Amino acid sequence: MSSEKLTEGWVLALQLYGSAKTISFSDHKFTNGSSTSLTGGRERNTFVSREFGFRVSWPNGWMIDNKLNELYKRQFRFRDKIVIPIVVIPQSLYGGFRPSVTVAMDDSVGIDVNSYIENNILVSKNALVEIIKTIGVDLVSILQFHYLSLYGLSSEERIFQIQKVVLTNNKAYIVTASQIPESELKTNKRLRGDLDKIMTSFSIVGF
Repeated sequence: MSSEKLTEGWVLALQLYGSAKTISFSDHKFTNGSSTSLTGGRERNTFVSREFGFRVSWPNGWMIDNKLNELYKRQFRFRDKIVIPIVVIPQSLYGGFRPSVTVAMDDSVGIDVNSYIENNILVSKNALVEIIKTIGVDLVSILQFHYLSLYGLSSEERIFQIQKVVLTNNKAYIVTASQIPESELKTNKRLRGDLDKIMTSFSIVGF
């Protein structure tokens, strides 16, 4: 990573990676089957799960597509025990690619965060990894990339993937933004903003 060129796209990827290093907690209650925050008001474009204990939101122009859950599980090489309750994708392509944000959950985790990453998360040798240990919650943020172009042609454009892994209460949450073309990071302010909003919206929920 240290030898990477300080291009505009690389700087913007680092900024997105930096903003993803957040974790929050929120309280919710359910009324007549609908989700409502304790601060009041109906929530739009928000997934709240009592079963999995998290919430995530997305802006207009994005949608849930849970037909892709198993595809991403194989792509990320997650083991069978890990489930992906939600996949959020934009309604249009960006540079021929379709970025996505997924949230995966693994329960009954009985090991430390370093061991969990080593055993369960595919990390390239050039990945930028930061581990933040706190009382009750450990957070790992990962920035990695590969060179990829449409139709398998050689390319110098990086395709970024950003992850944050949260270990808390014997559970692991893996939030992944993937298939992010460097050219779109440079030219598409809306995409950068949307990804930032989705990644930072993730929170662990208490009911």
